Amino acid sequence: AGSQYARVPLDAEDGSDYKHEPLRPQVSFGRDAASPGHYVLDPNCWQFVDATWFHALTALVISANAVTTFLGASSENAEKTQWLCYPEHAMLCFYLFELTARICAFRRAYFCGTPLMAAWNVLDIVVVVAGVFDQWISPGLNLPSDGPERTVLRMLRLLRLLRVLKIVRVFLESDLSWAETPAFQSFIGFVIVANSIVMGFEIDLPWSG
Repeated sequence: AGSQYARVPLDAEDGSDYKHEPLRPQVSFGRDAASPGHYVLDPNCWQFVDATWFHALTALVISANAVTTFLGASSENAEKTQWLCYPEHAMLCFYLFELTARICAFRRAYFCGTPLMAAWNVLDIVVVVAGVFDQWISPGLNLPSDGPERTVLRMLRLLRLLRVLKIVRVFLESDLSWAETPAFQSFIGFVIVANSIVMGFEIDLPWSG
């Protein structure tokens, strides 16, 4: 499972020694608690939800869902974007699987953790339930074209936009310690230098773009 830590100097004068403090409440499987608010759970078959690869997969699905939502909202011809319903149904199935897996993995800690953790979990449930009602239940209800039911349905569709906030949670819970490695820092430095060179050519050379 990934975690993020802040480097806090033990000696305020020179800051040569550091201790690592968690930036968020930690949840781990089968390991000793490292700090107050660190939840240690028994290992189970659902603990993959706290793995880095699963966080990356979730971020990919959320990004793809944001693209399909934008395409559907920006298109004036509904028939041309009718095919978007298939990937959206598939992604809703993934959200249901993710929600079920997280509840099975974290169990009581899913609902009884810290206030921040509980707030994210409630948001997940609200967004998934709204998506299920909007995409799977409401089409079979034959709601009238005007009325309070349609207003509620439009509000539920707006809640689907909150799925994008899930990607914020993915980054908060992912292990981003690799961003502090010398290799990644060197790569970022190379990108900055290359970008500076390209910008210099754009200024000095005639360019029709």
